[in-house]
Amino acid sequence: MSELMTNYIDGNNKSPEQIVRSLKNGEIIKIQTDTLPGLICDPYNKTSVAKIFTIKKRPKTKKLPILVPNNWQEDKLIEPWTLLEKRLITKYWPGALTIIKHFITPNPPYLGEDLENDENLVKCETKEKSSVALRCPNFALLLQVLAKFGPVAGTSANISGQKPKIKTRPSDKVYFNTKTYSKGSTIIKVINKDIKIIRNGDLNLTK
Repeated sequence: MSELMTNYIDGNNKSPEQIVRSLKNGEIIKIQTDTLPGLICDPYNKTSVAKIFTIKKRPKTKKLPILVPNNWQEDKLIEPWTLLEKRLITKYWPGALTIIKHFITPNPPYLGEDLENDENLVKCETKEKSSVALRCPNFALLLQVLAKFGPVAGTSANISGQKPKIKTRPSDKVYFNTKTYSKGSTIIKVINKDIKIIRNGDLNLTK
């Protein structure tokens, strides 16, 4: 199995303050979440976003999700939460639920400036409105980072298309979940008053 390039900082043995400083300096951070180990960066930093695509060998047509702080107030860049979305957030955030939302602006800065014209970054959707995947993870260290820094671009720490590892070495048990398997977060999109499941993950919404 191909390994990730090592041009990132392991944040699992860092303090929240150290991680925030690194994010502000444009670094890529590897950090555990409540589902899978992840890579995070400043979503407003065009160079940092491009680095994640390179590290993961991620297709340019696959946009990065955004991890948001607990009790996050919706950004002016996205459409307001519906009543059903608010109920889901109250029940499942922080947790393994990712919600797809539409952007209001045509060029969301979360993914870098002039996104459509940058060959190193994923392109915005041209059909209908541009959308973004949002999640509040339930992992203490990451929540502290988000509370201090704000939303980050975040994706699983694996080569795109390959299965992520839960633990990378025995010492990771201090920072990583004890679970031996994760399907990642459950991804949904609310259409009118219906929930459309895009991907079944660790959260079972059918119960």
